[in-house]
Amino acid sequence: MAVLCAGTLYGVYPPFRTTVNAQTQKLKVWATGTIDAGLSPVHADSVTADQQEPGHPGLDAADELLTTYWLAPWSTSKEPTLTFHFSHHVTLRKIILHSGASDAYIQDGRPSNLRLLYSNGESFTILPQDTSQEQTFTISHAELITSLRIQVGGVYPGSGGSSVAIAEIELFGLSL
Repeated sequence: MAVLCAGTLYGVYPPFRTTVNAQTQKLKVWATGTIDAGLSPVHADSVTADQQEPGHPGLDAADELLTTYWLAPWSTSKEPTLTFHFSHHVTLRKIILHSGASDAYIQDGRPSNLRLLYSNGESFTILPQDTSQEQTFTISHAELITSLRIQVGGVYPGSGGSSVAIAEIELFGLSL
């Protein structure tokens, strides 16, 4: 009898249906460990870097391989920047960051401050931890953008000099 009443209430009363759907979605996300329901991977049409070391171009930070990485000289006077270009407007919600170089994690510096600069004039800052584990960040202000610039504003220093490495940046957003 309770199931019948709940089913009828679900079918005829939209606020109850919305609440049940939201709670079900939260349970699904918790149980499956997915990034977020409704979010899809977003791939850039091109990725460029204003600075890079030979053999480690900016594109290596977005090639979906953790064995490659972008490596750039680090200086507070000329902070290295990656630029992601999209062929259409995208809305971003999450970033997964894999800091450091896969084969030289301690040797090269890792980002401690990343400024996200969007084509819509907005910006957002994330503060990664110094870990070789992936880090997921919820971001905001990235609505209907055609490019994303990621500027390294600070680093955890490496043992081998003044450089900064990012193995991979994964973007997730709303399907438009």
